[in-house]
Amino acid sequence: MGKHRYAGTILRVPEGTLADELGLVAGDKILEINGMALRDIIDLSFAFADEEIDMLVEHADGEQEMISFDKDYDEELGAEFTSAVFDGIRRCANNCYFCFVNMGAPDARASLAIKDDDYRLSFLYGNFVTLTNMAEADFRRIEQFHLSPLYVSVQCMNPELRAKMLRCKRAAEIANQLDRLEAAGADYAQ
Repeated sequence: MGKHRYAGTILRVPEGTLADELGLVAGDKILEINGMALRDIIDLSFAFADEEIDMLVEHADGEQEMISFDKDYDEELGAEFTSAVFDGIRRCANNCYFCFVNMGAPDARASLAIKDDDYRLSFLYGNFVTLTNMAEADFRRIEQFHLSPLYVSVQCMNPELRAKMLRCKRAAEIANQLDRLEAAGADYAQ
């Protein structure tokens, strides 16, 4: 069993859940399910939809264990994770004139200072995204997994003005990006 780039670290295992029955504990890391590496809880959810599961887990002592079990199709693991994204939150690289994070109080709690621009957090939690860091693979994944709705921070449709407002050249591509979301079957709110 080789190295894995990302892992879902378990924060808590509620009593009576499948995770509890399997003997998983806080600190255990789920590396893959049925041979699929996991970037986030979206991957975990899709991989876990099978009835026969081979789950590679790394325990706190570094020992890896393959746990194989059968489950109902709609049965969930029930574990809570330290983060919804295992490969790290995509940070916003824009420098918008109106950025609320930049305008925040210097002594605000740390979670309010995270400038995320991650379409996965938009899908999962309703966070707004500018789409300026979207790659072709992201649009393909949105289409493949039917990730919808997404919440897009548009500001304006004039390409030059939007690029200037966000201080990012890619911001000018908003019309094409919204067309890509629509073609992928994703609903989006502005």
